[in-house]
Amino acid sequence: MSSTRVNASTVSSQNANSIQGKDIEGGVLGGNLSNDTTCSYSVATIILKSSANPLKWQRSSDSEQSWTDIACTNFFYTETDTLTGRYTYRALQSDSTYSDSLHITYVDTIPSVANTLPLSSASKMVDDTVTLSLDIPDSQYSYQWYKGNAIVSGATGSVYSIKGLRSADSGVYKCRIWNGCNSIYSEETMLIVEKSQQAITLPAAMAKAYGEDFDLPATTSKGLTIAYSSSNAGVATVSGSRIHITGAGVTTITATQAGNSDYRPATAATLQLTVSMVAQQITFAALPEKTYGDAAFMLTATASSGLPVSYASSNPAVATVSGSLVTIVG
Repeated sequence: MSSTRVNASTVSSQNANSIQGKDIEGGVLGGNLSNDTTCSYSVATIILKSSANPLKWQRSSDSEQSWTDIACTNFFYTETDTLTGRYTYRALQSDSTYSDSLHITYVDTIPSVANTLPLSSASKMVDDTVTLSLDIPDSQYSYQWYKGNAIVSGATGSVYSIKGLRSADSGVYKCRIWNGCNSIYSEETMLIVEKSQQAITLPAAMAKAYGEDFDLPATTSKGLTIAYSSSNAGVATVSGSRIHITGAGVTTITATQAGNSDYRPATAATLQLTVSMVAQQITFAALPEKTYGDAAFMLTATASSGLPVSYASSNPAVATVSGSLVTIVG
């Protein structure tokens, strides 16, 4: 006798499942049919393709370690009021061979209503963490979380946590819950994510000497770029977060950050910068003795700052100075 698999069909009454097995082949127990899952306490009908009535049906509830005889000799067997669990069925034919075994898993009906916790709208700040959960026990159901009608990738547990919230995470959330018996959606809950505050940290005052360029913090406490300005370009100018000192005096450095979709504008911070002059030295070698009538000569004094040196004669009747040129006149 040939062996033939047939597809399962659905009985239209009593919320039942009709599951068809296959004929016996040479007295050898063939491979198991694919598993089926249905509701506990519903009706499941297992049908042999052959119309021959078996000697009996058998059922195992311990992974085929032991079998319980069922007083049924029809070519089909209808199971009713079955508790949750995994059961295996087979039929013993008149020639003492068994049909393929068939596994059916019975699961409880998921409650018709499941709330998404927190029940009321959850208000959080950017960078916070929120945890969404369900008020039904986790009974090995399957889960899929949604934001609106869009699937949240990877959110397939009874609890869904979002770390490092962003404004874009605001929305309505729900969870689809299902097993082999039924499927429901949890009640929706609203998540509102508000902008967080950011801060700029600057010292109130700073003293520098001319030539001492320096850097200020480039970002706020939330990593956004700070904009700087100087009230007196004659003392200091700004390029990014680099302060370039241009002269002695006082200027106010102001730091601002306008915010973005996740962070509020930062409170402006100011720094009073005082720049002092730098001491310098002039190196001037002693001049050799000169005689009236000698040619004019150049002076070669230098300043440690590199700035030009100015000269003056204490007695113009003896010598005059023009720039760095000395002319003996008497």
